Amino acid sequence: MKHFVTYVLLVIFSTASYSQSNSLLWKISGNNLNNPSYLFGTIHMIPKADYFFTSEMKTAFENCETLALEVNVNDMSFAEKIELAKQAILSEGETLEKIMGSEKYKEFKTYLIDTLKIKPAKIEKYNKVKPFFVTGIILKDYLGGIKAYEDELSSKAKKNKMNVVGLETIQDQLDVVKSFSKTEQIDMLTEELDVRDYNKMVEVYKTQNIDSLYTMSNEQMEEDSEMMDKLANDRNAKWIAGIEKLTSEKSTFIAVGALHLPGEKGVISLLKQKGYTVEPVLSN
Repeated sequence: MKHFVTYVLLVIFSTASYSQSNSLLWKISGNNLNNPSYLFGTIHMIPKADYFFTSEMKTAFENCETLALEVNVNDMSFAEKIELAKQAILSEGETLEKIMGSEKYKEFKTYLIDTLKIKPAKIEKYNKVKPFFVTGIILKDYLGGIKAYEDELSSKAKKNKMNVVGLETIQDQLDVVKSFSKTEQIDMLTEELDVRDYNKMVEVYKTQNIDSLYTMSNEQMEEDSEMMDKLANDRNAKWIAGIEKLTSEKSTFIAVGALHLPGEKGVISLLKQKGYTVEPVLSN
């Protein structure tokens, strides 16, 4: 399973490219909508120095009444957040080292210490976390100061007194995680923790060129069609009914992983198939 970091942070899944524009922001209109809504592609974790939100993005956001994210974590109760945290932890007696095997774990630990310069004390904490969740934690520790578009947009929405909703639930996402065996998750983790891929992905994301992101990912993921379906295509299809309902009621700013957008089974194409006009909003 190749380049899982790319999967998790951008969810780049497609079989053909349809964007043909350098834009992360897309206007949704037509099909009897009273007012336009907007589709925005995020990256779930980006260094603070690389974070950007253009004037066009800001204007579109401020013209909307609702913010729709993949999942609305802020809507969860404290008890639900605690339960979520528990589900990221391995069962008692399980560790990454036991699942990986001593030799592979030793190589993994050496890479973290020597290449990523992560302190051994932090690595011991990773040892108790389910493999699927470890990549994001490691990258966060490696990068230091980061921003998440979902957090930034949630804060802006609160300030603007916007309604915030999720296109799916935390449980929906956890069910996807559970569909991968621990062995598969270990393979994803040990094969994909290459910061060079992440750095390249960020640079391409900053160009807003969805086609380039597609091309880069397509070269890396040819054999992962099952993963594409589980992590992206199936979810895209399930989101459309919710997006239609939201946009028919109020102008909505829909923010999901950047390359849930393009491709034959991407959100842009699926909305067009439903009769909507979906066009890029270009930055000056």
